[in-house]
Amino acid sequence: MMNLSGILSGERSTLAVNVSFDMDQTNNNKHDLRFSSPVVLNGIIVKTDDRLVLNAKLSAKVKGQCARCLDDADVSVSEDVIVYLVSGNEIFSEEYDTYVISENHVDLMDLCFIEILNQIPYKLLCKEDCLGMCPVCGSNFNKVQCKCSMSDDNIDVRFDKLKEMIK
Repeated sequence: MMNLSGILSGERSTLAVNVSFDMDQTNNNKHDLRFSSPVVLNGIIVKTDDRLVLNAKLSAKVKGQCARCLDDADVSVSEDVIVYLVSGNEIFSEEYDTYVISENHVDLMDLCFIEILNQIPYKLLCKEDCLGMCPVCGSNFNKVQCKCSMSDDNIDVRFDKLKEMIK
């Protein structure tokens, strides 16, 4: 949590942001993501006429599971973040990224986690041309070529109606 009292009261017009988080130590990771490096946020919070604007550089290295072969998939996130920090009762245009502050504090760890989720693909891949895995034995086609037969005998009977559509 970063205290924004000084900038909100007008004592100062800017506030430097230089933080690093070990996201694997948090309990808010419900998305099965692991971080292979600390999340780093460097920038500045500026008070404009009546708003606070965070302008920063976010970087992180995320590990997840490949959607095709279930191996580890690594994603590097490097993003310029511009976010308007608003109080809970402010109405703000939806064309800007906003984050709600509470009691003169901003939760930068939560803000970073949200921004990272917005940047990583919905389906992670270990590599662009991942071959996936065998539906019969589960072998990773990127590592081995199995001897399973892909005949109609191995197709789930629940898909029989689809075969009829092709005919």
